[in-house]
Amino acid sequence: MARYDPLAGMVMARRLTRLGAAMIDGVTYLVPVVLGVLISGDLKDFATADPEQGEISMILLRRLFIFALPIMLINVYLLAKSGQTMGKKALGIRIVRTDGAAAGLARLLVLRSLLPSMLSWILFIGGFFGLLDTLFIFGEERRCIHDHFADTMVALA
Repeated sequence: MARYDPLAGMVMARRLTRLGAAMIDGVTYLVPVVLGVLISGDLKDFATADPEQGEISMILLRRLFIFALPIMLINVYLLAKSGQTMGKKALGIRIVRTDGAAAGLARLLVLRSLLPSMLSWILFIGGFFGLLDTLFIFGEERRCIHDHFADTMVALA
């Protein structure tokens, strides 16, 4: 059952809807990269790449940049315009401030994305943080730690 947040006047997104949106977002990045590797001929490059020299990582990073960059730019545009990624748009949810106002692109990118990503890179603590961030969705407020950092929530669009 959807939960109404009386302070914001918004109907909060269900947990499974948020998970579905995250899965759609993941696939929208993965598919172009995999297709890019298959189309570009990088598969044969993998066979001759020297993993000790980081050549495989460089091939993947190059393809990630070339084929996922357009998806990233589309998502940044959607976030700026409506507080949605492609997955959130597909499932009819959006990111807003807890008072119902638009979240703003800088808040979404820095506090909701960059800061949690940086914390997840910290040795030993990073993996724990990522798990804890995700598990926070099961709290009464249905907000992950990154939502608390950015003073955001995910609501029906």
